[in-house]
Amino acid sequence: MLSRMHSRVRMMRHPSINVRMCHRVCIHVRGLRKHSALGALGGECYTQSGLVCCCKSSSSSSASCVGTGGDLGTGDGPFDRDGVNHGFVSDNLPPSLLNDTKISVVHERVTHDRYITLYDRKVHFESKHMGSTSLDYDVVGHPKSNFRFACVMPVRVDKEHGTVTTTVVWEYAQGLNTMCATFPTGGFDASKHDSIVDTARAELAEEARLSGGELTCLVDADNHPGLVETKWCRNRFYPFLCVGAETIRDNPPPRDLEEDLSMRVCEVSLVDLKRLLKSGDMLPPSVHTAYLGLEELARRGVHV
Repeated sequence: MLSRMHSRVRMMRHPSINVRMCHRVCIHVRGLRKHSALGALGGECYTQSGLVCCCKSSSSSSASCVGTGGDLGTGDGPFDRDGVNHGFVSDNLPPSLLNDTKISVVHERVTHDRYITLYDRKVHFESKHMGSTSLDYDVVGHPKSNFRFACVMPVRVDKEHGTVTTTVVWEYAQGLNTMCATFPTGGFDASKHDSIVDTARAELAEEARLSGGELTCLVDADNHPGLVETKWCRNRFYPFLCVGAETIRDNPPPRDLEEDLSMRVCEVSLVDLKRLLKSGDMLPPSVHTAYLGLEELARRGVHV
């Protein structure tokens, strides 16, 4: 179904990328490694309006962005299938912290594995000022999704009536035992998805009943490790903006049982979205995606 969707897939401009051949750059603790983003799909990298795109395919008229983490799920990344976390060195890390403290994982083991996986991790800290010590942590994540998921902000622009709306999903949040708002969100599945773009498309169809539209990754997915979900979770996510998706009228893809039981789809104005962001009822990845999505809409001249 995903291969038949006709759409444009765009990646945000990255200041360090202005070439016709692009690569996914993984920053590891021990240095910089570059991996080719062109997988078995045979895509062609090209530039359009200053954006690096990798979604032209000579074998199909549909768009499939092999440049946005196309090898997610192969085990060749910072979070491998064996559960080893190679880690990232952020450019935003203060030099004083980088030079002062050395952090290493002593050991890690799985203590629970059902819908989420729970790890018992021992970490060793060595600081010039605080000395040396080891601490134990509980860490969770989704290794079956290669610790990656997509969050999509769907937007409709009605030029005739001058309205802009977004699609929000209300669903049951088991930890809080209440209903919370979110954008279509879901994990990467290597058995179904060739890239994180496929994940975004699948979640749009399954949760919001939407297909098509112009899909934009709101970070440079070739170089960005993904946005942090929480401090005690190994997962990272990729935020997307989708403009102009259409409602699926016939034969929408099936949802999971818990989604069918509790999920409700609503279309709201951007003004109401801002109220929702302040209410505390929206899940953090969706709040982050909304912030980046509204910023991108403003850049395009669409304001609240």
